[in-house]
Amino acid sequence: MSAKPSAFRIASKQALDSLRSTTGKVASNGKVNRIALDVSLNGEDEIVSVRMHDSKLNWSCTCGRQNCGHIATALSWISAEETAESNPPQRAIQSPVSKSRISMSDHFAESELVVGTTMKGLSNALEDLITSVVRIGTDAGEGLSVDESIQRLIEVAPSPLPLGISRWIGRLKTALNRHDSDLVARLLHGAARLSEDLRGSATDDDRNQRIVSWMGALSRDSKEILRISERNLLEIAREWLNGIERSAIERRYLIDLESGEVYREERARGTQTASFGPCPRLINAGLLVVEQGIPPRRVHLLQYSISALISAEAESQLLSWGNRRFDLLAERYKKTQKLSPGLSEPFVLIAPSDIDLQRGCLLIDETDRPLPIATADDPSLIRFVESIPNIKRAALVAGRLVDAQGTLMLRPLSICQLKDGRCNYLRI
Repeated sequence: MSAKPSAFRIASKQALDSLRSTTGKVASNGKVNRIALDVSLNGEDEIVSVRMHDSKLNWSCTCGRQNCGHIATALSWISAEETAESNPPQRAIQSPVSKSRISMSDHFAESELVVGTTMKGLSNALEDLITSVVRIGTDAGEGLSVDESIQRLIEVAPSPLPLGISRWIGRLKTALNRHDSDLVARLLHGAARLSEDLRGSATDDDRNQRIVSWMGALSRDSKEILRISERNLLEIAREWLNGIERSAIERRYLIDLESGEVYREERARGTQTASFGPCPRLINAGLLVVEQGIPPRRVHLLQYSISALISAEAESQLLSWGNRRFDLLAERYKKTQKLSPGLSEPFVLIAPSDIDLQRGCLLIDETDRPLPIATADDPSLIRFVESIPNIKRAALVAGRLVDAQGTLMLRPLSICQLKDGRCNYLRI
C-alpha cells in the first residue's frame, strides 16, 4: 500500500519546520503548478505529471495513454479525503468517478470482450460508409446517406474521437465536396484496409501500424509505443487541419536534430493535450512517447523544456536534413501511400537549389527536377510565396507532400531564409 496523503503532509510539515530552524527560510509567495508522482499499478511503475494551467487540470503519464489507470490512481491520491484514505490507491480505477475518466483505449487494452465488440462495430461502420459513398458517387458530393454513415462511425468509435478517424473524415468530406474521385478512391481503400485490420483478417505485418495511426496506441504493448529519453527537437511548422469539423486538429511538426526523423504532435481544438510554447522553438525532451504508426509518427512530450532562442548549432543541424533530390521524395511518398492510403500525409524538408517563379513557383532540386507548390487548399498561396522578399534564396522549405493527377506537389508550411549566416523563419 502506498503512503497516504496525510503521511506526506505530516512528513512535509516536519521537513519544513526543520528547514526553518536550520536555514531560516520560510514559505514564499510562489505557487505549485505541477506535481510528478511515481505510481505503481498492477506491477507497472509509471510517472504521472499533473499540471494546473488557466484554472484547468491537465495530466499525462509515461505509459502513453491519455486517461489510464495510473492517472486515475494519481488523481484519487491527490484528491483523497481523510475518510477515504483507508482504501488502497490501486483500487481507484474501480470507483465510479475514476471509471468515467477512462478512455476507450483503456478498455481495448484490458478487456477482450470490449475489444471484439468495438472492433467489429467500427469495421461494420466503415463498410457501411464505403457503401454509401460508392452508391452516390463523387459527382453528388456529400449526400445525406453519407452524413448518416459518418455519424454512425463517430457513434461507435472510441470517445474522445481518435484524431486519426477525425482527420480521415475531414479529408473524405473535402474530397467529396471537390468531386476528387482519385482522392475519394484512395481514402475508401484506406478505410477498407482498416476494416480488414479491425476484423483481424489482414495478413501483412503493417496491421498494427495502421491501427495505431487511425486510433492511437490501444495498449502499452511495446509494438504500439516507444519510450524515448533525451532528444533535442526543433518545431519547424504547425497547421490546423480539417477533421469532423473545419480546422478541428492542430498538428505540429518536430524534427529530431540528431536523426532527422520528423514527428508530429497533435491536439483537438479546445483541448490542452499538446505541449506549451511558440513556433519555431527548440525542445529539450527529457521523456517522450512515440506511437508506432505511419510516418510522421505521433509523439507525446511528457517531460521537456523549451527555448525560443535557437542556437546556430541547432540551425546547422536542421539545414543538414534538407532534401536535395526530389526523386527520393517520390519513392517515399509512394511507399507511405501504399502502407496507409487513408491517412498518409508525409512531411518533408526541402533544400531547393533554385525557385522558378516564371513557371508557377517551382522548387528546383540539384538535378533540375521541379516540385510544384500545391494550391488546392489555398489558390492565393503562390502569390503569397512570390511576394516574400528574396524568396529565391530560401535555404529550407518545409511542408506536406500531396499529389494531383499523378503529379507530386508540396503544401509549404514554413520557409527558412539565411541572413548573416543565421536562419530567419517564416510560417505560412
